[in-house]
Amino acid sequence: MSPLCQLPLSRSYDLLYTEVIGRELLSKFLLDSASMTRGTLYPQYLYQYYVFEGVWRGWLREKTFEDARFDCMQSLLARQNWTMLDVQSLLTWSHLQRSADGWLPSQTCPLQLDNKTGYMRVNGISFNINTGAIKFLFQTAKSNDQALFDAYDVHEVLTKGITSSIFTLDQPAAEFQSHPFQEMRYAPDNLSKTNFLMTLLHADYLLKMISTGIEVCAKAPFQTRAASEGFMMRLPEWLRQELRPVHERKDGAARNSVHRFWIEAGEIPYECCFNEYNNTVTYYVSDVPMCVKKQLMKYDEQGNLIDDVSKINDDHSPEGEFAQAFTRNYDEIGSYFPELLRLKELLKLGVLLVFIRSTYNNVQKYINTISIETEPIRDLLQSIRLQLPATNERNLTEITDAICLLCHSPDPRTSVKAMVSDWLLYNRAQPLIDFMADSLYNYKRNQYSQVLETIVGMKVKLDNETQAKLNSTKAECSWVPAVFSSKENSHLKVYGGVNLSIRLKEGQARSGCQQGTTVNASEITKNIYSQQTTSNRNTDHTERTAYQFVVDRCENKPLGRGTTGRFEPQTLNEQLALNAAMAGAHKGKELTRIAMRDSRWPMEEGWIKMSSTHEGTGIDVHYVFNKNTEEIDDFKFKDYKKEK
Repeated sequence: MSPLCQLPLSRSYDLLYTEVIGRELLSKFLLDSASMTRGTLYPQYLYQYYVFEGVWRGWLREKTFEDARFDCMQSLLARQNWTMLDVQSLLTWSHLQRSADGWLPSQTCPLQLDNKTGYMRVNGISFNINTGAIKFLFQTAKSNDQALFDAYDVHEVLTKGITSSIFTLDQPAAEFQSHPFQEMRYAPDNLSKTNFLMTLLHADYLLKMISTGIEVCAKAPFQTRAASEGFMMRLPEWLRQELRPVHERKDGAARNSVHRFWIEAGEIPYECCFNEYNNTVTYYVSDVPMCVKKQLMKYDEQGNLIDDVSKINDDHSPEGEFAQAFTRNYDEIGSYFPELLRLKELLKLGVLLVFIRSTYNNVQKYINTISIETEPIRDLLQSIRLQLPATNERNLTEITDAICLLCHSPDPRTSVKAMVSDWLLYNRAQPLIDFMADSLYNYKRNQYSQVLETIVGMKVKLDNETQAKLNSTKAECSWVPAVFSSKENSHLKVYGGVNLSIRLKEGQARSGCQQGTTVNASEITKNIYSQQTTSNRNTDHTERTAYQFVVDRCENKPLGRGTTGRFEPQTLNEQLALNAAMAGAHKGKELTRIAMRDSRWPMEEGWIKMSSTHEGTGIDVHYVFNKNTEEIDDFKFKDYKKEK
């Protein structure tokens, strides 16, 4: 009994009656408030949300789940200035076939890739130091049904600089635990507006739909149906049993539980081989082991979802059994859902980028440390003099030809012959020794520079991405419908993502990696750029081609309004600095002390002066940048190291 008041005695049915009346009163209040456009205490989206939460949790029965979900979606999207069509554009990825009404087909369908450049496996990459040629080792798809990536994907990974990547679908707001959407978050930022990002999204979304047994339609209003009636029909019966939804397994999932399932790449075996005969370095990459992991989650004091480390990670739980079954049959599942196998090949393309960057850095370090010892040259000349019976025109010509051949000298024979004559007749050997040392130095430098020039010509993003924080695209819609499990059986929601972190393991590559087709790396980039006006290939949710996005994007397209400086680079280092400046123009340093007086780039329209310093070369690139449109123009090169 309370020491301050006397509570009346109540029978159990009185308490039930009070609860029912209270529930009906709250339901009526929420429904009436949600239907009002003005005069409410709180914004309308709050009432719409709590109506939806009440319907989903089962205590509000005056509205259907579909209607409550739709109204809640509309109001929450309007709060972000987004629409249902913005969400639909994320789910209707051009690489995946869907029915006219937005459902995944019940039969296996190939990925919609470029028919001329479809590949099914990444086997490796080779670098020819003598010629500078770089060759990709790909296994060509025998038919379109087997293709997992194409030349556009190769170009995207190289020019965007995508190596390791992380993707999640998270709760958008901590205060809305039953939010009808989940928010895309990913790293690095370079994934934005790429087919790589769309692959991560749809692979993760597929995992969520399989684990809950619910399919979400890709077209508004994003209706749901049992996955067993749709895309799961493409699997054989035994595999459907292996992948039973969590709540259908023995003991089922705990009511109102929250789990995350995520796809994770394992260690990637690779092998490095060096051919001394043709001075070629080849890297072979084996298959990537993939697994599905799970973790129970809970809400903290602020309402944020965090891992529940207090509970033992039970592999025999329904969630654990599902994760093990998916891992055990990953490749088999991928044969019916190729977006899962595509994850492997995109990650291996990132591995090739790691090898390209490593080769570039190693060759550049070697070039910077090239030194030619003059003592062996002096000994060689002394040996020649001792073996020479007499100095005549014939001997002079033969020795000159031999020295030019030995030193790979492009100089005219007459100038070299004069130095040889001075050495033989007057014993002035030092000019000849210096000439031979310089010729050998230039030959080695030019020989190894060919690889660097090939890499730069491919527009490879050489700067390593250091970002570790997951971000989302705030300026554009980053929400997709949350996958809710059967509301009649449980109130289960699933979170998770994809972890494609590169972990290399040196060893022996599997047999078969050395087979396949060699593809000229330079030709891929060249062909992509040459087709920029004719290709119709769609990218992610914008229906623009992968290469068109790269070259048409304002931050990478000079305007051509004339220039006060020099736009075309004249050296390899200037080309590197220019590529880096164009790729990250918005990240440059604003030059506030330099006034914008040129009428072609008026300050009132958002133009500012900026600079970008390339760490590897020390070259500073000055340019004008528009803060509103991200356009760039008027490049100037400042090599402060050289000027000093």
